[in-house]
Amino acid sequence: MDTDQKERRHGSRRTATRVGIRPQPRRLERAFILALVSTTLTVATVALTARSAASETLDYLEQMVASQDSGDCKAIADFDGDGRNDLAVGGDNLAWYCSPAWTPMVIAAANVEFTTDMEAVDLDGDGDVDIVVPDGTAGVYWFENQNAGQLWTRRLIGASGGMYTHDVEVGDLDADGDLDVIGHPLNGTMYVYRNNGTTWSARSLATSGGEGLDLADLDGDGRPDLITSGQWHRSPAGDIMTAVWPVYVYDSGRLGQMMKVEAADLNGDGRLDIVVTPAETSGEIAWLKAPADPLTGFWTRTVLRTSADHYHSLILTDLNADGWLDVVTAQMHTAVTGPNLEVYLNGGAAAAFTRQVLASTSSHNMVVGDLNADGRPDLAGCDYIDNPPVRAWLNEAAFISAVPLPVPGMALSASPNPFNARVSVTFTAPGAVPASLRIYDLQGRLVRELWSGITTDGPATLAWNGLDDGGAAAASGVYHVVPASPAGRTAQSIVLVK
Repeated sequence: MDTDQKERRHGSRRTATRVGIRPQPRRLERAFILALVSTTLTVATVALTARSAASETLDYLEQMVASQDSGDCKAIADFDGDGRNDLAVGGDNLAWYCSPAWTPMVIAAANVEFTTDMEAVDLDGDGDVDIVVPDGTAGVYWFENQNAGQLWTRRLIGASGGMYTHDVEVGDLDADGDLDVIGHPLNGTMYVYRNNGTTWSARSLATSGGEGLDLADLDGDGRPDLITSGQWHRSPAGDIMTAVWPVYVYDSGRLGQMMKVEAADLNGDGRLDIVVTPAETSGEIAWLKAPADPLTGFWTRTVLRTSADHYHSLILTDLNADGWLDVVTAQMHTAVTGPNLEVYLNGGAAAAFTRQVLASTSSHNMVVGDLNADGRPDLAGCDYIDNPPVRAWLNEAAFISAVPLPVPGMALSASPNPFNARVSVTFTAPGAVPASLRIYDLQGRLVRELWSGITTDGPATLAWNGLDDGGAAAASGVYHVVPASPAGRTAQSIVLVK
């Protein structure tokens, strides 16, 4: 929410006494060549047309998680190590809800307020999922999971100049094996917190203001870049704490705006595109096609919806298991029209999108993950603090299954499924053609490239051992196996259970 809203919301509560008492994000997108910078945009309006998978209605069952709770921050992960994903929510308190009964487990009370974003990730590398979250003006913290979600220790990462940190991301910025943290305060400078093992170092980066943050390797150099509203900071080859982070503009008309921003390959060209929604006001839901050269090219803007207001949720995930990333978004309860929870189904190569309203309800910072271990991507969310309830939307679409979509000349199978330590993937592509076989998470982020090269006649079998491209163990959850060749792409959902 904007600065005035934050001040109004917190101003009446500052006299109150407070008691102080990761699905796991992976090292992101190493194999994509990406996308870029510019001040000139070509605007195109996309036709929202139907296609075979999109013509079928997505079916979601709404489930109450907590009728009296709410909060700005949400995350889905397996906090107790039982093989099922749980849901965490942060507001006045930080708590996680144990699935499937949604039993509440309080982690801590806020010093100020847990806002507005958080990440669930194994920050200390001990095999369980910790939580990284801002606590109002008090700074950015991480909560160490020490006993299968029963015991949590609060640890300070760094201050944020007395500002509310609105967005956080986690990733290995300097390739030293430790996960670093990035915080973007509302309308303020961005902070890079380097993980030194047992201590943290901090530096600030000037931004255009506003809100919104994503971490992705836009230029394909193997180093994750920082994406904010209208611009991105290129990760330096030198010391991330002293070297210059060059700034490039991908959308000059969105500099400093309050928006949600996510990067992923929507059209299958191997470059990371950028999707934006207006988080606090009215604007456009749009995606910006990445140019061939991320340092000199132009971004092409394609509008999915005009006059969209208060879409403070943005998820890029493959809801219908067709191998293409869809755009999931939702409005806050403050929306002038709606509110709706909706999806823009990608008809293939981002050539056309079909809009479907999944529910006539509101949510803020919605998250995605498999909440009932059925191999389908579910959704969860609530409005920000003081606006309950917390809900989950369980995916019941009949056409989402372990059966891949047919592509002429291409075959795909995986077994065992679900799997624990290793899964065998067999695929066939037509003739001798360039092809690849990759593993993606539910947010469309590349986890592992199993193979790329020239196919030969006949099937090929490869094994995935549950590790990402950086050698880290992937979390329990749903992943998509995606073979791609000039003949097309197909996909199959696989479930990793630990």
